[in-house]
Amino acid sequence: MSYPYPLLLPLLQFHCTPDEYRRVIAAHIGWSGGIARGDADAEYWQIIPTYTYACCPVCHTQYSEPADTYSILGWASYNFSLKNLYVLTGHDPTKEPCPHFLGMHVFLNLHDEQPTEIKYMKNNTGEVPYITPWNFPEDLESYAVLHALPICRIEDNEFVPRYTVFILTYFNRDLESLFRHFAAEAKAKGVKDDPEYYPATVWPPGTVDTKQYNESLYDLAEWAERGQLGWLDVTKPDTPLCLGTGMQLPEMYQRIEGKRWRYAWDKGHIQPRRW
Repeated sequence: MSYPYPLLLPLLQFHCTPDEYRRVIAAHIGWSGGIARGDADAEYWQIIPTYTYACCPVCHTQYSEPADTYSILGWASYNFSLKNLYVLTGHDPTKEPCPHFLGMHVFLNLHDEQPTEIKYMKNNTGEVPYITPWNFPEDLESYAVLHALPICRIEDNEFVPRYTVFILTYFNRDLESLFRHFAAEAKAKGVKDDPEYYPATVWPPGTVDTKQYNESLYDLAEWAERGQLGWLDVTKPDTPLCLGTGMQLPEMYQRIEGKRWRYAWDKGHIQPRRW
């Protein structure tokens, strides 16, 4: 099966050969068959490309970070908001976040491929990007920025694009007011007051049992038309931010196919997760 998003392919960067990549990661493969990023050394990070994945709609700060698009071995998707796309503690992004950055939500889409190159992998978000609604209080200027990158696997000693990572990055013009809003909501629900409260929770996906989803959260085109969801224009060299009331989301993002429930790849099968 060919890669479904050809417009994304020019984004890919390659700073090593498949043989060099396998040699570098060999010492960092964990029990799951994946890369233990926290233990990866400088040689690993030197071959990892840096990608721009967001631009703040308020102050236009660009967000770039090393991300391993050579394979899926270092990736997972999480049921909480992230501060970094791929790097872990000790491997900081290229610049500090701007005062409007809230966090990001990452979605891995396998496009019905069997990721046999890895033994175990969690996907806690499902494969289709959706909006977390509480990041958009009605009285606060809030945005999300969508981007995507192909992820390869090695086939016949070549890097072949097979998977996609979708990235939703959230911003707000007044984070202090947003945090007060979150704290008030948490207090109303009986959550203990925490002076270091961080809005880490994101909207959960559906389950394979219920197959009940909030369709309005998956309707990215509607959020884009309202001027609350922007995207990086991959058809232009500098991938500028596109955002504004009445704008039309690119067709490739309008009807993204994939599983809308959490699962694990385990023992050669997709195993639905119900918690």
